[in-house]
Amino acid sequence: SFSHSGEFLVSSSGDWLVIVWSTKDFSPSAVFQESVAPVTCSVWSPDDTMILSTSHDGKFRLWRVHDLWTLKESSGPHRGHLWSCTFSSDQQYALTSGHDGKIVLWDLKQMLERNK
Repeated sequence: SFSHSGEFLVSSSGDWLVIVWSTKDFSPSAVFQESVAPVTCSVWSPDDTMILSTSHDGKFRLWRVHDLWTLKESSGPHRGHLWSCTFSSDQQYALTSGHDGKIVLWDLKQMLERNK
């Protein structure tokens, strides 16, 4: 998916990587690698400071872009592979869907406050 600024593109794939690409020359700008399974979805937060990803290990990961830090990793109520993810426009919530047919709404603001 393209960042909202249009400067970057994020990709996810079966090689377990989430890669941020520059749209100027399509070179890799950052590589996130903490998944232990194929990554099925990766999207930018509305302000382009975070990336949300889902994977076949049943987890979603929330990454901080500027320092490649994993802000949150969670599995929760899904069983099996996760397929897609998105942010709410205010970045307070994330939505994930999985092979189990469930759609889960995550309160990111609350989750991140608990991590402090």
